[in-house]
Amino acid sequence: MKFPTAFDTSLGANFAETQCADYFDTFLANGSFVACRPISFLLTNSRSYFAAVKKGQNVTEQVVDQACSVDKHHCQAVMDDLDRQLMSKCKKDFKEETQIVQVAHRDFLAYEMVHDATCLRNTNTTNSTASSPKYCYTEALFGKNSSDTADGYLYLLPVGYSMPDATAVNDTNFPDDTKPSCSSCNRRLLDLLHDYSNHSGVDIANLYSDAAKTMNSQCGSGFANPKPLEKTADNGAMSLRLPVNLLIVVILLWSSLMLA
Repeated sequence: MKFPTAFDTSLGANFAETQCADYFDTFLANGSFVACRPISFLLTNSRSYFAAVKKGQNVTEQVVDQACSVDKHHCQAVMDDLDRQLMSKCKKDFKEETQIVQVAHRDFLAYEMVHDATCLRNTNTTNSTASSPKYCYTEALFGKNSSDTADGYLYLLPVGYSMPDATAVNDTNFPDDTKPSCSSCNRRLLDLLHDYSNHSGVDIANLYSDAAKTMNSQCGSGFANPKPLEKTADNGAMSLRLPVNLLIVVILLWSSLMLA
């Protein structure tokens, strides 16, 4: 199947510089970028990806299969190079906080973390069948208990989205009884995110800490390490908290998936 496209509805943004708008067209068509199947660019920025997820587990796993089949270390180097060019060609837009530029920068930085999170294999073989989700990510979205849990939201931590409070949105979108599960997948995911919590380019320490607190409250004090790793130096890491208007869109889209 064709891999979904990033920013497939968003390039009408008002850029401060023409060269920045031109660069978006350039990097989105870049052969190395396309070949890396960067799923970090899809989680909040792709209508075609949400359409694929709406089609169900099999189609979504085809997307994840493609994203996980690449050499992540080579691809992170590709993302780093493209991000450097972004910061050069979109300097004024970044300074003026043009949203699409900030989001692209975030997604370049988060590439490897999102790759590792979404590629975690589901090792829970209890009552498994040939149709059981093979990834923890698709287990969160399509597993037998997925409609009753908030597990899918954990996968948005690397792109700046914290675990939502049930009171943050209308109850019809995020019911009060929706809770994260205490699954082995979630334990392994939090272990992975803890290892990234001192990431040299992505600052998710606070987001991780809040999620660990939520999960320990739900699952017991030993479920997740509550303390993020300490950074060894001031490395200028970027905070990935999403703009409020983008948060609203993401909440509604993910809530519709969780309740489908």
